[in-house]
Amino acid sequence: MECILSVDIGTSSIKAELIDANGIIHKATRLFFSENVSAGEWVSSFENMFKTMSEFANKKKHTPSAITVQGICISGNGPTLVATLKNTPDKLFLWHENTGFAGEVTPDTTSIFLPRFQAFRKFYPEEFENSDLIISGPEYLIYRLTGNAFTILPEKRFTPAYWTDELLLKANINLKKIPPFVKAGSYAGDYRGIPVYCGAPDFISAIIGTNTLSDGMACDRAGTSEGFNICIETKPQQPECKNLRLLPSVMPEFWNASYMLNDTGKRFLDYLNSTGKSFLDFIDFMDKIKEIPILENKHNVSQNILTGKKIIEDIGFELRASLDILENWTKQKPVYIISGGQAENAVWSQMKADITGRQFAVTQTPNAELLGNAILSFTEIGYYPDLKTAANSIVKTQNSYLPNPENHKLYNELYFEKFSNVKCINKKCETGFLF
Repeated sequence: MECILSVDIGTSSIKAELIDANGIIHKATRLFFSENVSAGEWVSSFENMFKTMSEFANKKKHTPSAITVQGICISGNGPTLVATLKNTPDKLFLWHENTGFAGEVTPDTTSIFLPRFQAFRKFYPEEFENSDLIISGPEYLIYRLTGNAFTILPEKRFTPAYWTDELLLKANINLKKIPPFVKAGSYAGDYRGIPVYCGAPDFISAIIGTNTLSDGMACDRAGTSEGFNICIETKPQQPECKNLRLLPSVMPEFWNASYMLNDTGKRFLDYLNSTGKSFLDFIDFMDKIKEIPILENKHNVSQNILTGKKIIEDIGFELRASLDILENWTKQKPVYIISGGQAENAVWSQMKADITGRQFAVTQTPNAELLGNAILSFTEIGYYPDLKTAANSIVKTQNSYLPNPENHKLYNELYFEKFSNVKCINKKCETGFLF
């Protein structure tokens, strides 16, 4: 069985799955980083994970289900940067470090990387100036595995969100430090005789891995933060709402319209932590919330569960208002494929459907970015002629969540009691304020 070793570098861990060309996941693993993670730990964690996956493949070598690793594909968070250094350990500058630093470049730039370059230089001037390369997160691991340095550009229309030579020169950044652009899926070199392919920024790989690649297809990237994304053919007018965003799709003929919520998952996790629990208790906690009648707030359960119920419902109402705004903007009402940690909780997925009145679905893995990497690689290898054909074959819907009519009616009562004027919500959003 021909498989891709699909890898994603996150803020707190590295994840990997062995995925075949039909979307079957043969092995999954995840390694958590130490609290003060370094660039070197990224590399050693990958090597440990690669050893685990290789041992698994070797055990199946002489069986009918033998696995051949046809390639390695790596994605990760783009704004994370690494300075490669000769005589000292490479310096990692994570995406969420010193985010308050705005930089010196003109404020009209749309680059998300230039402020990070400038913050890196501001807070770690010696490492920045002495570096051979300043390279983005997943590309750094690709570089250390293959010796070849690139910057992955999802699609040419993304260039303003990255940089141009003119912009780098204006910011006094040495062009020799910045690797050249290549397209997502490109062959990067070999690691131990296995081809390595360039994935994409994690959110792009997740969009590919949920098959959000044609008009009206959509996903709900739901972890600590949350983003609804709808693929659209006709570019709408840019709204003033700060939560709505329009980016190119990886498909040249389409656009990606999204609504961003910064902390839906974090908000509930913070509450769990305040009660002495952790994300490992999420499913059990949601099962208890499920047993409470929707309109009941004085049920014979602990105050912790009642408070958790209110937080979850408030998040659900915020999701509903957000989807109303996004769908009004795009003129679409799609099915949303959930990816990320929240996809693993069936109770919460059903509550989302009941509260918002939308249909949600999950695929064979919550790690859509890993499916996206497999799609990119199998397309580059030539197994599939294009990304859309590959996604149609690899992405498999496992469960769907339709609104329960009775529950949705009850949640409607609560929603309109809390937000009595939906038009007012939309109006406030258009001026940059949701609630």
